[in-house]
Amino acid sequence: MSNLNIDHTYSLDKNIKSIGLSGNLSAMDAINFKANVLEMISTQSVDFEINLEELDTLDVTGLNALVIAHKKMKQKGLKLTMVSKENSQFSELIHLAKFSNYFNMKVA
Repeated sequence: MSNLNIDHTYSLDKNIKSIGLSGNLSAMDAINFKANVLEMISTQSVDFEINLEELDTLDVTGLNALVIAHKKMKQKGLKLTMVSKENSQFSELIHLAKFSNYFNMKVA
């Protein structure tokens, strides 16, 4: 049973694939998300934006999925931006793990 909901949208005017996440990006859900997002990255040549505003839980497995997605996007010369609320669990985790200079972040 999945505890992660994924909403996909595409903005023609901005040429951006937006992925909204809600629920839990942890354990098996994070592993499945990583496989899905890597498939999307391999088949599309647009920038991605992952919205984490509605995310309840993020663990090291979820963080790994985001790091790998960012790395693959960078290899393709594309941009991956993560949208999060200021002072959210995700923002704090990024700061503590010292990834704030690694990820493209946008405050919602």
